[in-house]
This record gives sequence, C-alpha cells and structure tokens, in this order.
Amino acid sequence: MKVVFYLTILVFSISNICFSQGRGDQIFDESFIHEIRITTELEINDLFTIFFAEIGTEEYSYALSSVTLDGNILDSIGVRVKGGISSFDSKKPLKLDFNKFVSGQRYDGLKKLNLHQGNLDPSFIRETLSYGLFRNAGVKTVRTSFAKVYFNENYEGIYTIVEQIDDNFIHNRFASNNGALYKTGFMGLAPKYEVNNPLPYEVFETTITQIPTSLLHEQLSEYLDIESFLRFFALEVFVNAVDGPLTVDINYYIYYEPTEGTYVYIPWDYNLSLYGWTNHPLFANSGNFLFNRALNNPALKQRYLDIFCDLLAYNFDENRLQNLITTYQELLKDEVPNDPYIALIGNWEAGIQTIRNVITSRVFSLTAEVNENVNACNPLSNSIAPMEVVINEIVASNDKDSGIKDPNGDTADWIELYNNTSSDKNLSGYYLSNDKDVLKHWRFPENSTIAANDYLIVWADRDVDEDGLHTDFKLSKVAGEVYLSFENGEIVDEVVFTNQSTNIGFARVPNGIGDFKKQEASHNASNDLVLSNNNTRSKLEWSISPNPLHSNNIIQIHCSNSKLSKASLMDINGNLIWQSDLHLSRGINKIDLPPNSIRSGLYNLQLFDHSTKEISNQKLIVIE
Repeated sequence: MKVVFYLTILVFSISNICFSQGRGDQIFDESFIHEIRITTELEINDLFTIFFAEIGTEEYSYALSSVTLDGNILDSIGVRVKGGISSFDSKKPLKLDFNKFVSGQRYDGLKKLNLHQGNLDPSFIRETLSYGLFRNAGVKTVRTSFAKVYFNENYEGIYTIVEQIDDNFIHNRFASNNGALYKTGFMGLAPKYEVNNPLPYEVFETTITQIPTSLLHEQLSEYLDIESFLRFFALEVFVNAVDGPLTVDINYYIYYEPTEGTYVYIPWDYNLSLYGWTNHPLFANSGNFLFNRALNNPALKQRYLDIFCDLLAYNFDENRLQNLITTYQELLKDEVPNDPYIALIGNWEAGIQTIRNVITSRVFSLTAEVNENVNACNPLSNSIAPMEVVINEIVASNDKDSGIKDPNGDTADWIELYNNTSSDKNLSGYYLSNDKDVLKHWRFPENSTIAANDYLIVWADRDVDEDGLHTDFKLSKVAGEVYLSFENGEIVDEVVFTNQSTNIGFARVPNGIGDFKKQEASHNASNDLVLSNNNTRSKLEWSISPNPLHSNNIIQIHCSNSKLSKASLMDINGNLIWQSDLHLSRGINKIDLPPNSIRSGLYNLQLFDHSTKEISNQKLIVIE
C-alpha cells in the first residue's frame, strides 16, 4: 500500500500541475458522464455510521482513500458521507477532499467535490437544471456535471458532481475571498469561514430592518448587492424549490464581500426544486424577511419585474429549456437503467416528463402574472452586432515599467475595448468574464458607454471599489480567456491566450478587426504600430467621410499634413478587396470605389505616404 501511495502521490503531483489552471473546466464538462472510483479500507455504511455520530459537531472525519477520476489516479484523498435527510438514503451522498491529508493538493484546481445522489429526484437532473438557470441569470453559483461512481469496486450509480462553496469558489467568483461566508440551516446561520467582516450578519440584519421601506431603493445598496439579490429570488420563484428561502428560509449561502462591503446570496441544494405542487407566485410571500420588504418598495419591485421580463425572454424560454432537458436525457439514457438503486429512486422516464410539465406550467403561469403587472416586456436583443465592439487588446501582466496606471495610480492588468462604428454604444446589460463557464462574471455598470471609433479601458484587478471600470477577476499571465457577452448569453467577442509577457500587449492588428498578435502595448490607442524612420509612431493625420458609407461608393479623404500615394481596402479578415495608386494632397480628396464590388460590412482603409514611407493609422469604414 505504501508503494502505491508514494507512486500515486508522484503521479498526482505531476497531474496537478496540468489541472491547476483549469479551475474545474475539466471535471465540470457536462458533455459526457465522468467516472469516479473510490477505494478505501472502510465500507460506505461505515462512513455513514461515523458521519451520523458526528452530526452537530464542528468537524467531520474523513477516510483516507485512493480516487481515480476519469482515469487520473490520486491518493491520500479524504472521503466522507455528507448531507442531511439525504444521508439516510441507501444511495449515500459523498464529499471528496483533495486537500485533507496532503496540504495544497488540488484536482483540476479544486480542493473539494460533492457527489449528490439526487435524493427524491427520479429525473436525475433537477440540480443541474436549477443551477444552470441561476448561472444563466448572472447569479454567482456552482457548476455541475454527471458521474458514474464506484465505491470499493461496487457500482453506486449516477451522481451529480456539485462544486464546493468554499474560499476557492469565492476567490473564483468574487473580487475578494477575504470576507465571511455563512450557510443557512435549521440551526440558524452557520459561519463557514471569516477573515474580514466589519459588518457581522447580525449587525447587517439589524441595520437594514431600521431602513424605512420607502428608502430601501436608496440605502439598501450600501449593505446588499441588490441586483444579484433580486435575480436570486426571481430564480427561486421559478425553480419552485420546496425547502429554500421562499419557504423555510434555509439552504443557501450568504457571503460578505469586503471590497464592496456588501452581502451576496449564493444558491444551494436543489434536489427538491422544479416540483409541480409548490407553485410559488411571482410576488411570493417569502420566508425571507428582506425579500418581502424589497417587494414593498415600488422602485425595487419594478426592478424585480424588469429582471423577470428579461429572464422570461432568454432564461425561462420554454424551447431552450425543453431542448436542454432532451440533451441531458440523451446523455443519461443508456446509464440510468444500470443504476443499482433505480427501483428505489423511481421511474426515470416519468421523472423526466414531470420536469417537462413543470417547466411548461411555470413559464405559462409566471408569464401571465408578469403581463398582469406590466404593460409589456420590452424585447431583449443584442444591440451590438459582431465586430462592432471588440476586445481590442489585453495586457495580462502590467508593472511599473510600463508607465500605464489606473486612475488610482496602480499598475493593474487591463482589457481594451474598441468601438468600430461611428455611433456611441451603450454597454448596459453586457458582461466581461475570464471563464466561459461563468460568462456573467462582471457586469458593466448601467449606462456605461463606449464612444464612436473610440477605446474603453477596463482594469482587470478586482479593485471594484476604485474609480474607473474594474472587474472582479484578474488575468493570468500563463494562459487565459476573455469574453464580452450580452444579457441573453450571446458572446459578442472573445480572445483566448497563452504565455503572455510583462508589459507586452496581445492586440488586434489591424486595429479593431485583425487577428491577435503580441507587440508593444498601445494602451487606449491604435494597435497599428507601424514605425517611421525615426522610430516614432506615424504622424499622418486624415479622416474619412461619410462614415457609414452608403451606395454612392464615393469616399472623401481629409488630409491635414500629408501627401498620400496609395490606398488599400481590406475586409475584417485582412483580405485585400481593392487597391489603387493615388495622388492626394492636403485638403479634401475623393476616391471612387469600384461600383457594385463591395458588399455591406466592416472594412479597413489603409493609406500610404510615399515621401515618408509611413502607413497611416488604419481607419475603419462601414459600408451599408
């Protein structure tokens, strides 16, 4: 056993390097059923006996085990039974702790995993559907996937892998994990950890009860993330959980985020969600006092209705959800019959049909309720077309030598957006993220805009309380991704990168439309870093009109300081569309483009000055 132990520790150490950057991307891949094999000297019922004896204590015992996850062999892993009433099932819920016996061990960047057996859920998909709905609404919550679980070579059936809510989770979702995390339960609010909390929950609750209801919309935001809170309860209403905050006010987490100084509600425990006999109304008389108070404030009630309108348009869309159920059904159909506890769990096909019926019923009834309270829900549509606003440049490692500082004087990493159009664009309802699994990581403040043909800098440093735009995530110099997405989940633009260098930009060239390349950072300026003979940026000055260009195919070029000798027109992929020698002088000049040869789209016009050998900063022209 010792030989196996030390060999597997070596294997684990090597594999852990590969997985540590993933932050769960591999284990929470829902496209296939994972396989988890647990080997320990105790039987699963022995683990339950130990767990039962320790209920109510501060610490639970873990059994030393070897675990194989998708073929990756890990040793010295902790395993125990978990749960409340569900722990009494024949099919036991389990928790894996990679960090329990060897400090610092991780799998796929994670410390722990929960294996939920789906207590009272013959469909096997209630938790997966519900958590997905929360994520799609922009609520900070966990990820899930499915696994076949073996315990000492005995097949225990299909489980739902559920992400652990701990400091690791908080770090990956919030600006800071140096706050305080609590879990609600029948015994009250249980602290999970506390680093820094100048606003203890008891003080928070007392403070907000003293705010007059009529002033909640003005003062509550000092203590609570209101947008997330209202979205949280909109989802609670839809998923119809029978043992959550709307009924008994338990089974959720609360986190005090110290950077912004506000509390945030985090969803948890949805094996009893999407039941047809609960039917929470739109304005549920909740077990949660704060939600009840919020609905009595006209401004907060209206914001809640606005959120519900949006959710009905993209998140609670019945076709989307029914297709998602079909996807999970196809994934599980060949494995569910092999679950050794299927006779106790119930009829799977009937369970799936129940979920389908609940979805249809919830969409119908809640749509009717919303329509009774608003004149009409405004249609939700992405107002920014592809390539209109782009991620133009990132610097994933910025230090003092760059000379680039945020408004507070810090040398933070940054993301540059560029508006390729001649009109200002409103970024309300848009998000930035460094994780495709969590597209709605950081939301642009309401009425944020990016000006026409201009740049917008967002600092990726977690300093969300500082002046300027600051995300609640950072970029990794080793590898990463950045996504710009809309409220309905559409990805507007994205970039994936590896091996970034300090103070070097990863930028679109040509500016705004080209592929990404590493080059000198061009913060808040064009990426077209073509240097003149004296190693300075091009000083050519010119502009285009009209822009957008319409059907007459005539461009006016206004030159202020140059004589231009060549023009090139390229599409957004850098393909040459047209080129011509020119003899343009200072002032206004006209170029006739070939008639009927250019389709609607975004193009890049490039001019060349023969005397100075300079290529101009490239300007984008929109042809409609």
